[in-house]
Amino acid sequence: ENVRRVVLRVSTLISDIKAEVMEFYHSIADAVTITLPWAAEQIENGVKMVVSSVERLIKTPKTAIEDIYKGVTMIKFAMAGVIQAKESIENALLFNEDKTLHWLNLQGDTTQISEDISVAFDSLLELDDWAVQQVEATNFTLRFFGVDAKALKQQIVAELRGLMNGLNVSVQQVSRIPTIFIAAYNDTVEMIKSIKDGYQSVRDGYDEAKSLIEQIFGSKANQDFPRKYLESPACGDGFYPSTGQGRYAEQGVLLEAAAGIEIGAPFSGIIRTSGSHQVTITTDSM
Repeated sequence: ENVRRVVLRVSTLISDIKAEVMEFYHSIADAVTITLPWAAEQIENGVKMVVSSVERLIKTPKTAIEDIYKGVTMIKFAMAGVIQAKESIENALLFNEDKTLHWLNLQGDTTQISEDISVAFDSLLELDDWAVQQVEATNFTLRFFGVDAKALKQQIVAELRGLMNGLNVSVQQVSRIPTIFIAAYNDTVEMIKSIKDGYQSVRDGYDEAKSLIEQIFGSKANQDFPRKYLESPACGDGFYPSTGQGRYAEQGVLLEAAAGIEIGAPFSGIIRTSGSHQVTITTDSM
């Protein structure tokens, strides 16, 4: 009776958990199979666009910054999808209601079943004496079973023990389901946080680069002002932040112009000499 009861209980638990897990999966299927893969592809494409555009900032800054904006926008919309998917999963998990799904809290069930299995094992010990009792073999027994009754009873007890061991393994596997899922969920949450942090860093870099390029090459800058970044083994690349390999105290950009050419001021304002071969323009327009 103890064996029958524990088999029924394990069977019922596994059946219930299977139904609950499938119900949970169907509730988040769109988020897992559609939204997250789409978002991952968009983020990958956006990052590739940003990286390839950064490499072109020196030669074609305005075009490159526009492409960076496109990449950042792709990442932004993808992140909105990721956050929406995360919220769908959290709602399905009842996290926002301070509740816990049954299949995520199986400790009480598995502990009780393990105790029932232990009781069932003890019951099987009582069958050992029954199994070794000598029973006279009959032609009927030999004809239908091919063994004597004693061997048959010992086989029954051995198979029941094997069944209990199998149930014990099944219960242990079931008990690991919440741990495996929560670990995967936490890893996903950490990944989403890292993506959000990465997006913010890219966004901040874009805003800074856009501001700088608009100041240097924007519509307010005089068209006669040089617009080509310096590329020189002696002075290094002129892309921000450059100090001309230590020639200047301040960080900035180095632009290339032919020797002796007259250079127009990039902005209207008050110009004054601020050092040897150096002038400073003060303007309120920036």
